[in-house]
Amino acid sequence: MSDTNRFDTPEELIAHIKERVDDIDSLSINMSNAVLRANTEVHDVAMIINYCNGRPGMIHRDAAEILLNDGVLINLRIPVHLCPPGSPLTPKT
Repeated sequence: MSDTNRFDTPEELIAHIKERVDDIDSLSINMSNAVLRANTEVHDVAMIINYCNGRPGMIHRDAAEILLNDGVLINLRIPVHLCPPGSPLTPKT
């Protein structure tokens, strides 16, 4: 799983999403706040970017909150899915 926590500011993450909007299938809100990566739990992951190529990216909860409050996802028409604990983070199509 690629790690989108590499962005220093939320603005850099927003710019990345705007640049790659055509490569993003959807975003999943992770309601359990942790994901399994290489057999280790990674905490504070609130959102997953589901890229069209199948590679997901993790978004920290603070950055996810800014994305949701900013309205950028609605303006870019990126679908958002809720993923309750125990459900797959990539929606079935």
